[in-house]
Amino acid sequence: MTTAPFGYSLVDGLLIVNPMEAPLVKKIHQMYLDENIGTKEIANRLNDEGLRNRRGQKWRTGGIHRILTYPVYLGFTVWKGEKKPGSHEKIIEKEVFEAVQKRLKEKNGVPPRNHATRNILIGLIFCAKCGASMFVQKPGTRGKEGYRYYVCANAQAYHSCSQKYIDGNLLEEKIFTQIRAVSKRPELIRDYVVNYKREQTEEKAVFKKRAVELNRQITAFKKKEDKIINWLSETLPDRLTTKRMEQQLKGLSEKRKSFEEELLILEAKAKNLTLDEITADLISGYLERFDFYYERFTPAQRKLLLESVVQKVKVESKEKIHLYLTLPLSPLGQPLDPELAPSERSESRGSKWHPIWRVRPDLNRRSPA
Repeated sequence: MTTAPFGYSLVDGLLIVNPMEAPLVKKIHQMYLDENIGTKEIANRLNDEGLRNRRGQKWRTGGIHRILTYPVYLGFTVWKGEKKPGSHEKIIEKEVFEAVQKRLKEKNGVPPRNHATRNILIGLIFCAKCGASMFVQKPGTRGKEGYRYYVCANAQAYHSCSQKYIDGNLLEEKIFTQIRAVSKRPELIRDYVVNYKREQTEEKAVFKKRAVELNRQITAFKKKEDKIINWLSETLPDRLTTKRMEQQLKGLSEKRKSFEEELLILEAKAKNLTLDEITADLISGYLERFDFYYERFTPAQRKLLLESVVQKVKVESKEKIHLYLTLPLSPLGQPLDPELAPSERSESRGSKWHPIWRVRPDLNRRSPA
């Protein structure tokens, strides 16, 4: 192989994942599988977004089709038509690749559709049974052209998951109902943001204290280094002493640099905490006025709105859906109880969990009026 396929770089004869190109390879597979659009539409969208191939040229259907079908992205090598396991890192997961191949095979000889399947939950919705992503599929039965179903990628490609097809409109309405349930409790959202900011302030105080100590240590080590350097230049000791002092100087320098690196990380974390506080305000504003924004937004804007307030959706069945919101911006998000709405049950002021938000008890001492 003399040229690496898009998504990889060739280094000393080995394929290495190209961090600038690999995300686009994943995006192309995701667009094809989740949005149910063809190679021409994918190429048009990428070109409209200003994305180009490695040569700086616009994407064409042939290039998109090669990315969707080339086994190298699954970790294989192809030589003279023969496919063998490769030593390089795969970019696309097996279940995604095979689901794409199945879809391509099904579409072979079928006239292209005039419109893409709407899927505003792309990248957000997952099967709770196996963890695979879920995508929208339209039935091929005549008379059911308006129907949409969410399908588990593993169930579709391998039949290895028991997840059933779920009506798309029903599923999306259940999710929107859950978000609206939270949006009708602005005092709860605000309390959440206040508590979150309090935690951020406490964490920043810890960072600041550590930063002061690090700066003190860095200054002290610099003084020791300067002292050794001045002594060496003034006394001109013998070779053995010089070597010993240089080793000591090297040790001091390494410790100082480790403190400086830790200080840089702390400063970046403190900056991110401040940005997170601003983001928390924005997200809470979107949640409080979710219906207002959603009704007025275009489909593309609605998707951005959902991505701003929803971290992920895990589907066990059409009756049991777990919604994770981005507040308070923790790695796992906050799961929302899918079965309880504000008017359905009375609130117990002494309860450990709030009926809408599953939060830590110390953040939920005051129940909303």
